Amino acid sequence: MPYVGAAARWMRLHLPQTAVLLFGLISIWPLLQLRTICSDDGVFHIHKALGLEAAIQLGHWFPRWSPHMAHGFGYPLYNFYAPLSSYMLATLHALGLIYPLALHI
Repeated sequence: MPYVGAAARWMRLHLPQTAVLLFGLISIWPLLQLRTICSDDGVFHIHKALGLEAAIQLGHWFPRWSPHMAHGFGYPLYNFYAPLSSYMLATLHALGLIYPLALHI
């Protein structure tokens, strides 16, 4: 059996994990930015979370009507769209994260 050096043994054992970690960090780099990523509905998610947070602060824990949408006329948003993602976004914001970072998480 030929002698395998310490460097070759280390590379054989740790190179796959190092490569996965490196590619993972490269792929999540846009999500670590503090600005909003380019998407079609990212700002709308933040707007829905702001409306939900305002309703919660008014005492409506399970709102059916979002009074700040549709140019101030209101919109029955939560009758048609499930609010779980908005609850998570508002919770992360209440923990101290800014909205774009909370949206990335």
